[in-house]
Amino acid sequence: MRRYEILPMNTVDFSATGTKAIMQNIAFILNTMKMTCPLDRSFGWEPDIDSPLDVSRALNESRIVEAISEQVRGAEVESVEWVKSDTLDGVISPKVKVLIYEE
Repeated sequence: MRRYEILPMNTVDFSATGTKAIMQNIAFILNTMKMTCPLDRSFGWEPDIDSPLDVSRALNESRIVEAISEQVRGAEVESVEWVKSDTLDGVISPKVKVLIYEE
């Protein structure tokens, strides 16, 4: 079991396998909001957009953990942190620390 820090996805590696594929799946979930994936509307996580920023962060942390737990096998979320937080624009960007069970 190893610990990794994962940010939202920038690129896709179509040949990813094993740990790299698990990390890519988690990064993809961080980038995907529910109802935006045409063939699987329940894929991703549902952000809280109407609450004050501090409340939204707490709700979003639990929703991210829930989405990863339900949609990715072989990984356990350790924590969710916010690496980018713009209070004027209401933009927050998560970083997830996970434990991935090695094959």
